Order: sequence, then structure tokens, then C-alpha cells
Amino acid sequence: MEANLYSVAVADASTAWAVGSKGIIKRYNGSAWSVERAPEAGASTLRAVAALSSQKAWAGGGERCKDAAACMASTLFRSE
Repeated sequence: MEANLYSVAVADASTAWAVGSKGIIKRYNGSAWSVERAPEAGASTLRAVAALSSQKAWAGGGERCKDAAACMASTLFRSE
């Protein structure tokens, strides 16, 4: 299933997180992107991400949020 990416956050020199439509979450490990959460039909769109470390990130979204602050207050996802 294809998904669009809407936000990217960098944790350190070799880690970045990206989020987007259908709830997709990707992580970059310095050499390649991997899917941390696969896109799902009906899942909320994630429009904002905050990278805390190479292993932790917060993502927010929802179909009605229009900016990063509103998204972080709407639907939250925390990686572990």
C-alpha cells in the first residue's frame, strides 16, 4: 500500500523519522529507510513527528489537523 510522507525529524547524524498518510512511520538508520509501521487503510494520517532519539519518536496527526501544533495535540503515536 502506497503512502505519502508529510513530516521528517532528525534525531542525530544517523537517525531520522518520517510520518505520513495511512499512519506510515519510517526510520532512517544512516544508510537506509525502514518501515516501522506499515500504512493501513483507514488509519489516521500522521502530519507531525518529533525525534527524541534513535529509538524514540512522537508522531501526531488526524484528518482535521492543519499544522504541527494541532497535530501533536490530536492523534499521538509513541515509538518504543
